[in-house]
Amino acid sequence: MEQSPPPLKRHERLWPAAIGLCFLLLLAASAGVPASIAAAPDDATVYWEAGLRMRAGGDDLYGNPGLENRVGRYIYPPAFAALFAPLTFVDGRPPASPEQRIVERPYRYPAGLHIWVWLHLPMLAAALWLLPAACGLPAQERMRAWGLCLLATIAAAYIDLDWGNVNLLILLLVVAGLALVEGRRVFLGGMLVGAAAMIKVLPAVLLLVFLLQGRPRAVWGMLGGALALWLLPLLWWAPDVGLAEALGQNFALSFEWVNVVALPGASGDIAYAGGTASPNVSLSAWLGRLFTEGAALTAFQRPGYTGPLLAGLPPALTLWLARLVAVLMLGVALALAWLRRESAPQRSLAASLALMAVHLGNPLCWPYHLVLLALPLCALAALDARRSGPLAVVLIAGVSLPLLLYRVPGYGVLEQACIWGVPTVALLAGYGMGAVWLWRAGRQP
Repeated sequence: MEQSPPPLKRHERLWPAAIGLCFLLLLAASAGVPASIAAAPDDATVYWEAGLRMRAGGDDLYGNPGLENRVGRYIYPPAFAALFAPLTFVDGRPPASPEQRIVERPYRYPAGLHIWVWLHLPMLAAALWLLPAACGLPAQERMRAWGLCLLATIAAAYIDLDWGNVNLLILLLVVAGLALVEGRRVFLGGMLVGAAAMIKVLPAVLLLVFLLQGRPRAVWGMLGGALALWLLPLLWWAPDVGLAEALGQNFALSFEWVNVVALPGASGDIAYAGGTASPNVSLSAWLGRLFTEGAALTAFQRPGYTGPLLAGLPPALTLWLARLVAVLMLGVALALAWLRRESAPQRSLAASLALMAVHLGNPLCWPYHLVLLALPLCALAALDARRSGPLAVVLIAGVSLPLLLYRVPGYGVLEQACIWGVPTVALLAGYGMGAVWLWRAGRQP
């Protein structure tokens, strides 16, 4: 006869309440209640314009933004524009010229963008649901791990939803891919991770992780998933211009993306990649605020509010120092991926450390990128539940709280904390804690 599970202890009953409260807050934000935290998906207007240009043949995909694009130039590979394009069929606004729409107060977002925002909630829920399978988390630890993950990432999730950004989709693809890989559907799992890398390049680092962990089928799956998504624009163009011309246009746009977006970013063009202005939490932005003469300190204060906060150093020196730290972090993560691969928690924690390294090393790391922190927290909870508590405290106090209240009037102290780099320091501390505990996991008898 099957025994019923033991009743929850009093403190364990708080986790469902915390999870429900977090989702209620995100639900209120996505519904625009109250108006002060309403989702205003400005980033999604970039995707909207890119989707329209993709449907029109891809011309000017990486050109100057149009009037309804409220942020700036599209910077993702062509594949994501093709993936987003179906939502552009759902506008729902009265007919008007772009000039009329842009002067509307408040700006009337297309219905397709509201659909995109609402999709963020099921994407977050699905990613959390799949985390235990990706990390090998025991059933009795799941509610606690979900609660810690939500508390540590609610700021990132809210900002991602509020701007209509793409990072919750990336988190879902990566977590689902790792869950399938751990569930012995290795090629299919690799395909999902490869699709994530074709949308936003940084998950491509998991190709090296899979190689070092001895998972060649996952590597081939990543390549297959990336190729499948790369071919997606052909579905929009081939019926009108033929397969050969559509393929040529896809190659041309891919090369344009490399030259216009990828190479400037890789070369450290900080001004292009978001600058030193807080809340950019990347290593180069943080060090730039500390040591670069004339560095912008925040995107939300008056012009002329500039650094350095400590001392002026040559900008090239701070850039190379940031690169050196990022390379060391990535090297440690990859070494651990090779040395510690006996269990699902070890493999997922090593993968998450590699993702943290490349995100902090990228010149642009906005707060909504940090939804990825759910992965190391869950992996550490599976590896050693006692260790996940201190890591969660560091991430909640150093990352989630300052970023969540960063733009709330009257919280100048938290704004200064972001300017001085408290979230970045907390991320570095969290990375170090995860790396040390992963190393020690293999040394335990």
